[in-house]
Amino acid sequence: MNINFFNIYNEIADFVSKKAKTIAIAIVVLIFSFETSNVVLEIIFADTPVLNQSTAAKIQIKKIDRNPFLSNYESKENSNALLNAIKAPETSLSLKLFGVTSSEDKNFAIIGLSKSDQKEYQTGDRILDNVFLESIHKDYVTINRSGVAESLSFNKPNLISGIETEILKNPANKNDNIISAEWLSNQNILEAISFVPIFSNGTLSGLEVNPGENKDFLVNLDLMPGDVLVSINGALVSDLNENYLSNLETFFSEARDLNLSILRDNNPISIGIKVN
Repeated sequence: MNINFFNIYNEIADFVSKKAKTIAIAIVVLIFSFETSNVVLEIIFADTPVLNQSTAAKIQIKKIDRNPFLSNYESKENSNALLNAIKAPETSLSLKLFGVTSSEDKNFAIIGLSKSDQKEYQTGDRILDNVFLESIHKDYVTINRSGVAESLSFNKPNLISGIETEILKNPANKNDNIISAEWLSNQNILEAISFVPIFSNGTLSGLEVNPGENKDFLVNLDLMPGDVLVSINGALVSDLNENYLSNLETFFSEARDLNLSILRDNNPISIGIKVN
């Protein structure tokens, strides 16, 4: 009996070529079944139940996701110090920072869209829709705008910086005015003049004056818009407390001569006001 190996080879090759797709699928299924059986065996014979692993994973995730800046976090003080050291980008809002005040009773910032619109705000107060005061610093404040932190800084240099008290006590120019005590008693200084506080390193150092409801009042005192009031009768504005507006009312309500030390274009000027 003669065996034709060539024909057998051709038949095998023809069979393999026709069944190649089926054979490939069978191999893939076999490999997948083997891998799956290994996973099943590991689950069945594992020392620790899968449920415990899941619970541990959840506990781990909870620790990771815990917000380190929450008020009840153990490192609150360190976190706040870090946040205070990082200044947020400057806001694009048309708000202006007119002053910040720090005292044992309360801290507040004076913010507004304009000089006539300025108000006092404490941390957490709403300034505009979706805009809240987040924190108060010496030279700027941080606001929260729709969940995003932004900075609001003073928009002009301090006019008092670098000027010695001795210079203010001996100004180059002196002007004297005479006004009626009766006329003065009929004026409301806080309505007649707009006072904008100027702060240096978080401390009140001067008051910028601008016309209020009574524009003639500023002229009668020989004051000009933009003048910075530094002292009244020798009492420095920087020594006034947070109720400086009440102190101003007291100074101007009493029928006595006034001596105002001001800065005009960074030049010290003394204005004497005689009340008769």
